[in-house]
Amino acid sequence: QDQYALSSIRSDGRQQELIVQGRSIGSPRWSPQGSHIIFFREEDDAVDLMKVGIDPITGRLASSPIPLLTGLGKNNSSPISLTQDGRNLVYTKDDTYGNLWLWSIESQGRQRASRTLRLTSGTVNRGWPVLSPDGQTLAFAAPEGGSVNLFTLSVSGDETRPRQLTFFRSWDSQIGVPAWSPDGKEIAFVSGEGGVLRVWRIPATGGSPRPFPRSEPSEFRSLIWAPGAQILYQRPRNRNFHFLDPVTEEERPLLADDSAGFIHYPRYAPDGKRLVVWWDRAGEGPSLQVISLTDGAQTTIAPSTSTIDPRPVGWSDDGQWIYVFRRAPGGGEILRFPSAGGAPEPWGTATFGRDAICPSMALDGRRFACMVEEGQTDGWLIEDFDAPPAQTSR
Repeated sequence: QDQYALSSIRSDGRQQELIVQGRSIGSPRWSPQGSHIIFFREEDDAVDLMKVGIDPITGRLASSPIPLLTGLGKNNSSPISLTQDGRNLVYTKDDTYGNLWLWSIESQGRQRASRTLRLTSGTVNRGWPVLSPDGQTLAFAAPEGGSVNLFTLSVSGDETRPRQLTFFRSWDSQIGVPAWSPDGKEIAFVSGEGGVLRVWRIPATGGSPRPFPRSEPSEFRSLIWAPGAQILYQRPRNRNFHFLDPVTEEERPLLADDSAGFIHYPRYAPDGKRLVVWWDRAGEGPSLQVISLTDGAQTTIAPSTSTIDPRPVGWSDDGQWIYVFRRAPGGGEILRFPSAGGAPEPWGTATFGRDAICPSMALDGRRFACMVEEGQTDGWLIEDFDAPPAQTSR
C-alpha cells in the first residue's frame, strides 16, 4: 500500500508486531535499554528523528512515536549509532544534487573534439534539461519553495540566471521532462499540481500555465513535442503514448496494440513522419525501433545490449542518423546509428568527473544538454539528543 513498516520480531521468527508505518521510514536502532526504537521518518521532503516506545518483553508498541529532532535535511538512510549510555548519536547525511552542462562537439579537420561548459552550480537538484529548437535556451525542472517548478536558462550568454516560469506550491507538482513547441514559443510538461497528473502548457516567456484536462500521463512524466506538430506523452503502464493535438485537445494512441511491451524515449524525425523509440518487446528484449507515422511500419535499428545505452536523444537534420547517449564512468559517449539500420559509429565523448545523463540535443547534432550528478557526505554528532525537557518552577 505504498507504505514502509517498522516491526519487531523474535529471533526465532515468531511474534511479529507492527510498530509504525508511513511513507518513508529508515535506519531503526534500539536504545541501549531496549525500551525504545530510534528511526528516521521522511515526510514532505523533510527528515525527522523519531522515538517510539517498545515493550521489551513482548516487542509490542508501548507509546506512540514522537519527534526528537526535526528538519534534518533529506534522504537520510545511513545507520544510526548510539553511545552506550544512550545520550549521543552519530549518523551521516548524504546530499545528492544535479547541475546542468552543455556539451559541444566541434570539428577540427577530420577530427572532432568535445568541449563541456558548466551552466549551473550549487546544491539544487536541477534535472532533465531540454534544448529549444533554436538551441539557445534550456528548459528544466528544479525545486523551489517546497515544490518543483519549471525554469529556462539561456545558453548563449544573454541571461546568466535561470528564469522561473511556474510557481506551483505543492510537492505533487513535480515536473518531468519538459518539451518545446516546434516554434519555441511554448513548453509542455507533466505535473501533479492539483492532485492529478496532467499534461500542461505555458508560454516560454512566462505566463499562466494551463492543463489539458483529459490527458492521463504516466508517473514517468515523459513527453516530447518539437519537431512534431503534436505533443506525444506516455500513458499509464508505460506501454503506449498518446498524440495530443495542442489546438483541438483531441487524442489518439501511437500503438493500436499496446500489449507488445514497454516503450520509452520517443524522438521525432525532423520531418515529423517517423519516431525512434526504445522498446522492450515481449519475447524479443529491448531494441531501438523506428516507427513510421504514415503507415505504422516498424524497423529494428539495433538491439539494446550492454554496449548501447537505451536512450535515443535525437536525429540529424537530414534524418539519416539517430543519436544515442551511452553512459560511461565519469562521463558519456554519443553514438550515431544509420536510421535505415546498420552498425553505429562513435560521434563524441565527454568527461564530467561524475555520472551524467544527456537527454536532449540541438538539431545540428553538435550540442547536447546534460545533467551531472554531484553530492557530498557529512558526519554528524548529536549530543543529548533525547534529553528530557527542562523543568520549570512555579
